[in-house]
Order: sequence, then C-alpha cells, then structure tokens
Amino acid sequence: MARRMYDLDNGTENIKVKEIVANKITAGSGVVTIKGGLSVDGATVFTGDVFLDYQLRLGAYPTASRPTAGESAIIYDTDLKKCILWNGTAWVNLDGTALS
Repeated sequence: MARRMYDLDNGTENIKVKEIVANKITAGSGVVTIKGGLSVDGATVFTGDVFLDYQLRLGAYPTASRPTAGESAIIYDTDLKKCILWNGTAWVNLDGTALS
C-alpha cells in the first residue's frame, strides 16, 4: 500500500512505496531503464545493467559533513570538487588511492 505525502516546500506530491516488484522500470524526462532488479538499503536485489540517458546526480557534501556510508558509496565532495568512494574504511579517490 502506498502512503501519499504532500511536499509543502514545492507543492509536488510524493508517493512512498514499501515495495516494488518488476522486471523492468522505465522513467521519462531523460530515460532511466533498470533491467533485472535493484539494490535497496544495502540488500542486493539487482544484478542487471542500469542505463541512464540523462544525468546522474550524486549527493554533494562538504568534506566536514560527509555522511556515514556503506561500502562502495560514491558522493561528490564540494570542497575537493570531485567524486569520492567509501571503501568500507575510508573515503578514497574513485581509483582506490588515498585522498590528498
């Protein structure tokens, strides 16, 4: 069952869904296609490819406010002006080398 929530900031309606079961999801406004599954809350339920025909927006944080993350999380550091990866122990460059 979906619970409807009203966003008072911008007047748009959001729908919170407990579970979606599908073998293909396609969205408009640029194309997002997910085939095979999805990963939710760290549980891998997706093993296929993801095709984005638009931009991918990552969470953006200043260095001092980086979030607690699960292994393999990628964020954009607004102070460093680059994407970084959580390797399970530390934030590193996307190639796995230490940040400098």
